[in-house]
Amino acid sequence: METVILLEAIERSFKIKIRDEEAVKIITIGELYDCIISKLSSNESSDCMTNRVFYKMRQALIPLTNFSRIEIAPSTSMESLVEMRDRVKIWKYLSNYTGLRLPNLVRPKWIENVILLTFLNLMILGIVLLIFFRIWSVLILSFLFLILAYKLTEKFAVYFPDYCSNLGDTVKVILGMNFGKISAEKGSWNQRDAWNAFQFIFFVELGVFPEEVKKEARICADLGLD
Repeated sequence: METVILLEAIERSFKIKIRDEEAVKIITIGELYDCIISKLSSNESSDCMTNRVFYKMRQALIPLTNFSRIEIAPSTSMESLVEMRDRVKIWKYLSNYTGLRLPNLVRPKWIENVILLTFLNLMILGIVLLIFFRIWSVLILSFLFLILAYKLTEKFAVYFPDYCSNLGDTVKVILGMNFGKISAEKGSWNQRDAWNAFQFIFFVELGVFPEEVKKEARICADLGLD
């Protein structure tokens, strides 16, 4: 399941298609990366795509914040840069202005934990009732609870995910989510940005740290993906 999520995220970001017959032959990180590179255009360049995303984000942020151009740097904290009361509105504006998909804002961890714990408890109760009494209702109720809980707590999703603590990391995530679109607009791409985007997809989608994404590592055996 995790490898399916990974491949879908890669296809979405790089605007490519990895066929099933290609996927089954891929064992290592390097083989997957080479497969991606083989599907990109031949217009490889030394121009930095990360800088392009940063400048576009900074240009959009300047009139929306109290920060000057020089104060908006890769190390600038996202929490300080975009105030919470306007965060949802500004985040939507930035996505529209840049034409790029941005990482979703998230709920506080305690809300996420309460929802997940309640859902798991309902699931366990539902499984027990199903096994011993053939009662399905609690299992159905657990999924309805999950959908309703996320809907009702949507207004609390005003926090940046942990991997977007500063503008520099946020820009890398945005590049990872939009690599194909950005390279198509620019008409070129480069290896360093492609590799960084590739690493951040592993991190954002599956929680695998970038330093663990090594070309010789086996996707299933070494990273533990199923």
